[in-house]
Amino acid sequence: MRILIIEGVTGAGKSETLRALARQPAFAARLGPGRVISEEDTLGEVMDEIAQFGGPPARHVWRLDRVMAALERESKAAPEARFVLERFHLSYYALLPEWTLFEAYERALARLGCASVLLTLDPSALAERSLERADRRGTDWTAGMIAHYGSRDAALAAIARSQQRRLDALALTRLPTRVIDTTGQAWDAYAQEILSWWRKAD
Repeated sequence: MRILIIEGVTGAGKSETLRALARQPAFAARLGPGRVISEEDTLGEVMDEIAQFGGPPARHVWRLDRVMAALERESKAAPEARFVLERFHLSYYALLPEWTLFEAYERALARLGCASVLLTLDPSALAERSLERADRRGTDWTAGMIAHYGSRDAALAAIARSQQRRLDALALTRLPTRVIDTTGQAWDAYAQEILSWWRKAD
């Protein structure tokens, strides 16, 4: 599999997992001339854009088109390259739960050779890890989430719903997917598990 997607609800540990992968010498060797594409490129501020501009869901997936075009171009230029995406269409599905919107991306990803890792949290950890994120203390993250959804309870419900929609998508996706519970925060162990599974997915 030439492409690996690292997915998960906010706070599930995508960035920590990517940092742990970067500490594994085998990871750089596996990427070769490829690269990691961050969530700034794959997702950006789409949640705010949906809330601000509304309109048909298809107007909000333009970043997916841009990333897919880059993957097609770079894969053709360097057939030995592999890529890791921090978030992709399952994050959009969590916000825009219309699977038909993502079927073309699924076909393209499957053709390029893509596997997915879904990081999950025990529901009891969502408040601490997703809403009251330790890595964002001193910022307006928590207050901003509460303001966006209208209350703390509503924000927590939205986070739980976001995780559940990703889990629901496992019954819809055609991509090989590994689910890893990151409640224990054993980042290096998760990285080793991901690398081993990614190799086997070839």
